[in-house]
Amino acid sequence: MENLINIPDIEKGGPLFYKVMIITITSNTEEAFCTLTLKVSTFKLTSIQGENVSIAVSQLQQLTED
Repeated sequence: MENLINIPDIEKGGPLFYKVMIITITSNTEEAFCTLTLKVSTFKLTSIQGENVSIAVSQLQQLTED
């Protein structure tokens, strides 16, 4: 999230976060990569009430902090 500090709020949407997450995944250890890949690949938008994308992005952000 430190990579997004200087980015205007309007530009901090899901696509930018996804890009930062992918950069983070590819720069960390193989174990971290495998764990995060598993969590992201099993994540389902349909499991969120109303399929709320904002909540989905928030939950994906939490995955990267674990």
